[in-house]
Amino acid sequence: MRFLIDENMPGTLVRLLRERGHDVLSVKESLRGWGDQAILARAQKDLRLIVTQDKDFGCLAFSARLPASCGIILFRPRVSDPDQIPMRMLSVLENRPDWEGMFAVVTENRIRIRPLSAAVHPENVKMTETQRQELDVRLDAMKENPDKGIAWEDAKDELRKKR
Repeated sequence: MRFLIDENMPGTLVRLLRERGHDVLSVKESLRGWGDQAILARAQKDLRLIVTQDKDFGCLAFSARLPASCGIILFRPRVSDPDQIPMRMLSVLENRPDWEGMFAVVTENRIRIRPLSAAVHPENVKMTETQRQELDVRLDAMKENPDKGIAWEDAKDELRKKR
């Protein structure tokens, strides 16, 4: 599987997933300082599952109706035995094949899963070549300065006007 592991996740989980042959992009290693929107956009572009403990990703994906075929897995672990948390997370991630397009909340006792509102593959989003190029420029700009930019609704309006 292809994962994007948020910076609030244990480094041990990144190592364990890689040892098991998964394709892992770590925010701590490669995307430090990126904002949540830029991280979500990168996961979408790369078709990666976001693994996080940050509730903001769910709010962002649902409220902005962002396409999220990548899927978001939100872990809410208890701190009863911190040494066991990465192994538990690994077990959960590897034992389900249906994360794509879903928002999942994983607690000690259960997994709640619901479809993301606009789960589509990015290659199926209708855009002109000019719009795709502009999106790439915006993603690069967000990487360089994640706090600068315009609101998602404004960006969508601009893209609609250019169609």
